Amino acid sequence: DTLLQHHCKAIVIACNSATSVIYDEVNDWVGHQIPVLNVIDPMLAYVAQRPSTQLVGVIGTQQTIHSGIYTQRAQALQVGIQLRPLATPLLAPMIETGYPQGCIDIPLIEHGGQRAGAGRMRTSFGNLSVHKDCLLQLSRY
Repeated sequence: DTLLQHHCKAIVIACNSATSVIYDEVNDWVGHQIPVLNVIDPMLAYVAQRPSTQLVGVIGTQQTIHSGIYTQRAQALQVGIQLRPLATPLLAPMIETGYPQGCIDIPLIEHGGQRAGAGRMRTSFGNLSVHKDCLLQLSRY
């Protein structure tokens, strides 16, 4: 209600975890009045428009990965997107605290997670900004 009272023209839920928990509820509540956007649907729409992208690696918090939201929304598109999710419980806190200046230590962020799977993947980082060398390291992983 506060956002509507301030005459907002849209609501953006700019977090994978928040999207997995509250997007549907917020959309049901105010989506008929203003657009409610998230970071998951645009990424999946982007991938769906590129037939050469068959395998997508998704890194996220345990909440995001265990919610199954990427899988649910990808299946709803019915375009054959295959996902390889990887819960990285330490990645968000590392980014939030400003670490690192260089590359992210893959075994460190993977602590407690499961390997995303072999093969070449595109990786959705949501709103995270990761050093180019780290992306190259992840794509080889």
